[in-house]
Amino acid sequence: MRCPELKNQVGNIMTDPIADLLTRLKNASMSHKKHCDVLSSNFNRNLLQLLANKKFIKQFKESEDGRNLIVSLYTDRIFELRRLSKPGRRLYVGHKSIPLSKALDGIVVISTPNGLMTAREAIKQKVGGELICEVA
Repeated sequence: MRCPELKNQVGNIMTDPIADLLTRLKNASMSHKKHCDVLSSNFNRNLLQLLANKKFIKQFKESEDGRNLIVSLYTDRIFELRRLSKPGRRLYVGHKSIPLSKALDGIVVISTPNGLMTAREAIKQKVGGELICEVA
């Protein structure tokens, strides 16, 4: 096995690391945890940075061994995370058909050629991309 850190508890290789990140954050938020560990990757860092900028999480830092990212959460705020594009069904949209979040303070995260950004930022810059998730 090349990447033992990508094994889940059953022993199968993780097929969707983005869904794993979102599930870990959602579960920790619902159980009012102060911290949550997620696997370290450039995509996860960029997504967590976007969530920190939009005040869904406090901050994140790399663990001492460099394999995980330690995410600090707000204990008084529960947020909902929903994966939009999945490995079996990718959702790509142009800038004219980007959906906005139905929640007032929610965001839709899009992976564009210019990096990860919210739906509103992508519409302003007139770029489309893959719908990643909705955070409310």
